[in-house]
Amino acid sequence: MGLQRILMIIGLAAMAVVAGLWLQLRMSAPAVPPETNATLLRTARPVGDVRLQDTLGNELSLQQLKGRWSLVFFGFTHCPDVCPTTLAILSQVARRLENLPQAQQPQLVFITVDPERDVPEVMKGYVEHFDKDMIGLTGELSQVEALAAQLGVAFQKIPLDQGGYSMDHSAAIFMLNPGAELNAIISAPHSVEGISDDYRKILEFMDEQT
Repeated sequence: MGLQRILMIIGLAAMAVVAGLWLQLRMSAPAVPPETNATLLRTARPVGDVRLQDTLGNELSLQQLKGRWSLVFFGFTHCPDVCPTTLAILSQVARRLENLPQAQQPQLVFITVDPERDVPEVMKGYVEHFDKDMIGLTGELSQVEALAAQLGVAFQKIPLDQGGYSMDHSAAIFMLNPGAELNAIISAPHSVEGISDDYRKILEFMDEQT
């Protein structure tokens, strides 16, 4: 075998090795998340099976929301501004995303941080004011606290000078994937355009990873 042929074989072998390494690196390189105002978790976080009550008083947990994406917000019905504003925005977001396949359209979920006053009947009238399909959840305070702790939601009762109380709480929106796992956190301030765009980008990014 001539020297030129040997060099050619060595060269081809080296190219094959380099090509293989490049492909391996490309496949193992971490995916670059889209530019959004949301915080996309590198690994989706499982949510425990905390039992709450829906607006009809039936037991329901976030695990029963599996099969579709969900946008979850914590608040309370006596909230003067942040909660009604955010729920109105989420309702408009849902309408904007109606052109997506059914499985990709978000379920809207409102969880009270004031279960003492927000019993199922109160929650029913409140959520239906914003969206007839919005899921309202209440329950024992310990249950709400357990779920809030899993998602990193802070809230506390604030006594009012004139009597009674209000609630101080986080204003983030939590995006759960169809496996009922926390996939992204959308921080305030919120807007219809911002949430809609971030939602679409995250869905496209997640589709690319499968």
